[in-house]
Amino acid sequence: MPGFCRTVKMIKNTAQRVLPLRSAFFRRFIKHTCRYISGCLLFYACSRNPLEITVPEITDISPSDSQTEVSPSVQVVILFSEEMNYQSAESAFTLSRQGNAVKGAFSWEENTLRFIPDEALLYGLKYFVEIKREALNKHGSRLTKNYLSCFTTGSAGNFPSVISVSPADGSVIDQIRPEISVKFSRAMNRPASETAFFFSPSSAGIFSWPADDCLVFRPQTDIPWLAECRILIKKNAGSLDGYNLEKEFSAGFRRGTKEDIPGLLGIYEQGNALLPVSQRYLAEEAENLSSVSSIVFHFNRDIDLASFENSLSFNPYTEGSSATAYDNEGFKIVFTPREKFPSALSLILSATCKDSRGTETGIDKRYYLVFNAPDSSPPELRVYDDNVLWSKTVCNTRPLAGLSLLTLHLEFSVPSAANMNQASIQGSSSILRFAGSGEAGCEGTITGISWTGGNDCLLKLGALGTNYYYRLTVRGGISGAADELGNYMSEDANYVFKTIP
Repeated sequence: MPGFCRTVKMIKNTAQRVLPLRSAFFRRFIKHTCRYISGCLLFYACSRNPLEITVPEITDISPSDSQTEVSPSVQVVILFSEEMNYQSAESAFTLSRQGNAVKGAFSWEENTLRFIPDEALLYGLKYFVEIKREALNKHGSRLTKNYLSCFTTGSAGNFPSVISVSPADGSVIDQIRPEISVKFSRAMNRPASETAFFFSPSSAGIFSWPADDCLVFRPQTDIPWLAECRILIKKNAGSLDGYNLEKEFSAGFRRGTKEDIPGLLGIYEQGNALLPVSQRYLAEEAENLSSVSSIVFHFNRDIDLASFENSLSFNPYTEGSSATAYDNEGFKIVFTPREKFPSALSLILSATCKDSRGTETGIDKRYYLVFNAPDSSPPELRVYDDNVLWSKTVCNTRPLAGLSLLTLHLEFSVPSAANMNQASIQGSSSILRFAGSGEAGCEGTITGISWTGGNDCLLKLGALGTNYYYRLTVRGGISGAADELGNYMSEDANYVFKTIP
């Protein structure tokens, strides 16, 4: 305030010296004008809050200017002297390399701006940090100048890394207090590395160092049965020459035994059950499957069927039934579609699938299956006599009219669209006289088979007697009638008929 008064007095004295010969009226005019101006200036000065006219500054930048061997996973941190307008400060910030801006995200904590690059920076290159003076504080005051800083990332070989860990990631161990060993790529700073080490569920333990590049941790409390354990080493674990880990390291294991934890060994088509185990399991993406074949789920231990059905899902939705089976290979669940599988589907068995003791598998299993193999449904047989369809359930009658010959029409329905294997029909067909009265010794024979199409044939019977019962049999099963793809009739086809005069 004294400085302000001196300024007003100086204006008044200057006016009097410049205009000494003016009239008294003019001097009074100058006097009142100076008072008016000084009053306005005084009112303006008194109405201003001194805090509102402060100028923001940058008090610290990390990485520091000209710093070298910086980790490529670095985050740039800017510390301002006061609270800033976030949007203007972010707009004024640039991290660049060879004129190309690095993309990333911002975060704030009071007066501290943090820039997190979307991707790790490149090794061994120079980066520039610029904050332009357009950055404003919350009162609208801007920086007094542009700030420019630079740093250089280190080469790939300078940063330590974790080479191996024991127990291995994803392993299952049966030890109450396992020894945890971490092998680094170079000699480490022991206090910093121990501070960066975390273990759960129990973090209390004892550290030891068999060598400068090997950390050993021994838990002091028992690990619960079936507990999920995690090993975490944060980036502040540093080497003896001052380099930190480039990124966090994480690994996990479970306490138990493989037999005690239920797991899906694999799935396969039921028709491949006779193949060696290594050949029958389907890959996570499999094709050329049969849409009518059942899918077998092979587990390492007994699984609760209700839990299995609740954990199993198909896309698109597929109805079917599940049944359990157990043999010398282990526990199996067979899923059979109500009709047949769609041309392609996704199969998911979630981690909530439990064994009979209530233990979950803990791992989602996903498969994508394509059912583009020919239909493997078994062929079916229909028999006609003079265009009359014979029945399998009742006795059919056939007048011989004095002849001992009979020709039947065999028609096969083949879902695979393949032709029937003609040799298999010849070898699986037979006729037998089994009851009745009449001429003795008339057993009946098959005198020939002639094919009228890929799946139609004429079966010629001879030496038939009158008033006899005969049974025509076409065998099914593995040695029976089959199509050219090897799909066998599922069961024997038996037709009983009686010859009449």
